[in-house]
Amino acid sequence: MTYDVVVVGGVPRTSTALYTTSFGHRTALFEHEGGRHATFGHVHSLPDVSENVSGRELADHALEQLETYGGDVHFDSVESIDGPAEGSYPFRVEADHAMVEARRIVLATGFRNHGTDVPGLVRFTGRRLYYLSSL
Repeated sequence: MTYDVVVVGGVPRTSTALYTTSFGHRTALFEHEGGRHATFGHVHSLPDVSENVSGRELADHALEQLETYGGDVHFDSVESIDGPAEGSYPFRVEADHAMVEARRIVLATGFRNHGTDVPGLVRFTGRRLYYLSSL
C-alpha cells in the first residue's frame, strides 16, 4: 500500500498523523509498544488535557482519534526505510510485520536535538523527509 505520509515513532506525536489525516492525506503511523509516554503517571501542560490523565491514557485516546479520521496504526518496529532515486517516489518502509510505501516520511523517534545518522537522508530533508521540529 502507498501512503501520502508515514509517521515513524508516534505518541505523543500522533498529532502529526492526525493533522495529515484530517487534511485528507492517506496516513500511517508506526509505533512500537512502550516509549517514554507510557511511563508518565500524569500528563501536564498540554492544552485541553486533564492533569489526571496518564501518558498511556493520552496515547490510547490519540490513537483512537487517528483511526476515527481514517489513519492506519501499525504497532510494529520499523526496520528500514529505503529512499527513492532522486526525483522519484516512493520511500519503502519495512517493519517487522508490514511493508508499505510513502511519498513523505516524518521521523518522530524520540527526544533528540539532532537528526539520525542515516547515510543519504540529508538529500531528502525538508523535501520529502521531515523531522518533527521542522513541521
